[in-house]
Amino acid sequence: MTDIIHGEKLKKIMRYLLRTGYKVLKTDMEMAGNDLKYNANPAIKNLNALIVLTASQLKQKDQWQKKMVLGYGQGILWAASKDTAYRDPLFWALDKLLEHPEEMRELIKPYVKPPEEWIANMWEDSKNRTSKLKKEGKIAKFAKSLEETMYVPDIQDRRHKKILGLKDKK
Repeated sequence: MTDIIHGEKLKKIMRYLLRTGYKVLKTDMEMAGNDLKYNANPAIKNLNALIVLTASQLKQKDQWQKKMVLGYGQGILWAASKDTAYRDPLFWALDKLLEHPEEMRELIKPYVKPPEEWIANMWEDSKNRTSKLKKEGKIAKFAKSLEETMYVPDIQDRRHKKILGLKDKK
């Protein structure tokens, strides 16, 4: 979890790049999603369906994580569907990936988790438990449950800096 230090800054940059990318492409996420959903290329259409299915497995109430998964996944796929300069390398890479599917499956096995074990979903569950504890009066209205603090980047950042002996700039 040491990647959490500087992680928030990187995520802000990625969100900015996503918004800027769609503006430069003169489209928006909804239009790109519709283009992919009704694309004549069956491979593009099926890859898009997989991206949409993956995003649907995220539990967040605010839908932010779903929007980011759709935005990045569909953005890359949409660019590939519109421009052979991107489509050719994408399909070449997919073909190479599919040449040895069992070998790849073994390599990714340690990282594949069911959706209920995804960090974003476990964080959402912890937020729900925090809300329940607040309603029951077991924690203060401004507090987070100990379980939820495991997922809050600012809190984790401070904990890691303390462990590493780094100064907190706050």
